[in-house]
Amino acid sequence: MTFGHVVLVGTCCLLVSTDAAAGAQVAGPPVCLANERLQLLFDGNSGDLLRIRDVIAGHDHLGDHPSAASGFWSIQARLAGQGSASADGEPSQRIALTARTAHRFHHESRGAESSAIQLVWSDFRLPAAPDLAVEVEVRLDDRVPDSVWALTIRNPGPLVVEEVRFPVVFGVARQEDEVLAVPHWMGEKMSDARRFLTGGNTPRRLQWPYPGHLSLQCVAYYREGGSGLYLACRDATVQRKEFAVWGDSDARVSAEIAHFPEFRADGSGAWAGPTRAPDRLTLGYPVIVGTFCGDWFTVAERYREWGLRQAWARDSRLARGVVPDWVRQTAVWVWNRGRSPGVLEPAAALQQRLGLPVSVFWHWWHGCAYDAGFPEYLPPREGAEPFRAAVSEARQRDIHALVYMNQRLWGMTTASY
Repeated sequence: MTFGHVVLVGTCCLLVSTDAAAGAQVAGPPVCLANERLQLLFDGNSGDLLRIRDVIAGHDHLGDHPSAASGFWSIQARLAGQGSASADGEPSQRIALTARTAHRFHHESRGAESSAIQLVWSDFRLPAAPDLAVEVEVRLDDRVPDSVWALTIRNPGPLVVEEVRFPVVFGVARQEDEVLAVPHWMGEKMSDARRFLTGGNTPRRLQWPYPGHLSLQCVAYYREGGSGLYLACRDATVQRKEFAVWGDSDARVSAEIAHFPEFRADGSGAWAGPTRAPDRLTLGYPVIVGTFCGDWFTVAERYREWGLRQAWARDSRLARGVVPDWVRQTAVWVWNRGRSPGVLEPAAALQQRLGLPVSVFWHWWHGCAYDAGFPEYLPPREGAEPFRAAVSEARQRDIHALVYMNQRLWGMTTASY
C-alpha cells in the first residue's frame, strides 16, 4: 500500500463507473484512501463507506454492517415555489435524494499525487433536474489522522435544498469502556454510552444544534484511553447545523451531521462562502472524520489547532492586548448568581483562604425576570444604591465582577419590545 495515495484494491485505474439501473453491474473493486495514520475504504459500486481504520491502533471503527440503507449522505429538497404547505393546506411534496436513488455512480482519484478521491452520484431520474449530480471529495490530512470531506450538489435546477445529512457514520464498532463526549455547554461525558443509547425497549437519539447548545462543532465516541472516532466541522461562519448520535434495537450506535442552508427572500437556499453559483450548491466549510487515541481532551486539542487560526482567536481582545490586567491575573473564577451578599462575600472569603486573585461571573444580578425580561436589566435586584455600594466595597478588596448581560435576547413581554 502506498501511503497518502488512492489505492484501487485488485486493480489500478483512474475512473470506475457503474450503472445501477442496468441490473447486472460490472463488479468494481473497493477504493482505499490511506496513509500511515488513517485508512478509508469505499465500495467501488455504490460509494458506501466500508471502513474507517485507525492504522496506528489497528482498530476499524465501523462494525460488520457499516453501510446504512441510504449510504453516508442524504438530501431533503422541494421544488422552488413550494413552501412548507401547498395552497390547499397539505404538506408540500418533499424530494429525498440518497445514494440509492441515483442510477449511476463513478469515482476517480484527485490531486497531483492521487491523494484524494472524488465520488459522484448522478442520473436521479428527476424530470425537474435531469442533470443533477452529488459529488463528495475526500482527502487525508498529512499531519494527523483526519479525513477532510466536501459535498457539492451540481445542477439542482429548481430544487430547493432544505437539509443535507453528511456524513452518516452507521454502525460504530463496539469497544470496551465506550464513552460519548459532547461539547454541550461546558461539556458532557457519558460512560457506558452504548447501553444508554441502545438499552431498554426504546433506543435513544441525542442531537445538539450549532450555533446553540454546542460550544464546539464536534462530537467524539471512543474507548476510554484508547482508540476513538470523531466528527467535526471547520466552519468559521457559524452556519446552522446539528450533530446527532443514536442507537437502534440491534445495539448499533451511529452518528451524523445535518447541515441547513440559509434561505433568501426568494425562497432559495444556499450556504455562505465563495463557492455560490447558480449551477451548484456547496457546503461552505469542510467536514472532518478523524480518529485519535486518548479521550475528550485529545479531541479538544485537535480542534484547538484549527480554532486558534480563526478570527475570534486571532483578533480577540486578548490577542490585541486590550483585556484588563485583573482578568489576566485572575486565578479562580466563581460562577454565582443572586444578590451581592450571596455572591461577593463568598468570593472574598475564598480569595482570603486561597491567597490568590478571585473574580466573579455574576448572573441574576438584574431586576428583570431571567431570560424573559432582557434587556431591561435595571434596577438591580437589590436596588441601585446597595448594588453600587457592594461593588465598590468588593473592588477595594480586589474582587472584580463581570455581570451577565445577554447579547441577543429581547423579551417579547417587556415594555421596550
